[in-house]
Amino acid sequence: MCIIISFVFLGCLLGLILGILIRNKFIIKISSILISLFIIFFISIFLALFIEESKSLRFHFTKSINLSEENIEKMYLGDSTNQYKIKNKYGKSFSPSKDNVEYNYYNLTDGLEIATNKNDNKIIRFIIDNENIKTSRGIHIGDDKNQIIKFYGENYYTRTEQGLNIIGYIDKKKECCLEFWLGENDIIYMIRLDYKYME
Repeated sequence: MCIIISFVFLGCLLGLILGILIRNKFIIKISSILISLFIIFFISIFLALFIEESKSLRFHFTKSINLSEENIEKMYLGDSTNQYKIKNKYGKSFSPSKDNVEYNYYNLTDGLEIATNKNDNKIIRFIIDNENIKTSRGIHIGDDKNQIIKFYGENYYTRTEQGLNIIGYIDKKKECCLEFWLGENDIIYMIRLDYKYME
């Protein structure tokens, strides 16, 4: 298919060159229109693929909602893992749960994982896959897409990652994102709350 499209594009380009050489305005006009359409088509495909996967690009095009009260079990983005409330509830020391070059990941409980930057202990991501842990608006694993929209509204973006459909909400003031990863029948499989710079 790509070979056929390439040959058609080359044919249009040759038609344009031929039209210029023989000074035929009709051939020049038709070839220019076809080449323009091909360029627009390929730019559209490129942008569609790029936008589909990029969370940070969606940050600029999605309307903001207020996520300032969003917390996971009374923990907020930016909280230190050294805070008493965290150490008291989950233990005094955490050992990394994943080998990651950029971030430290820690399992606090079954189905609740946090991430920090390598050089500090401030929470920059929550990953939830436990149905007993809820967002601040009461959404949890097992709820469906309609329930998410009912509680968080229509100002969301969609993307796909790892074969799962994702709907996400953005707070531009706090520069954070709340994403719901959907499995079969649009049922929540995983919830992720993090800062916009994390991909």
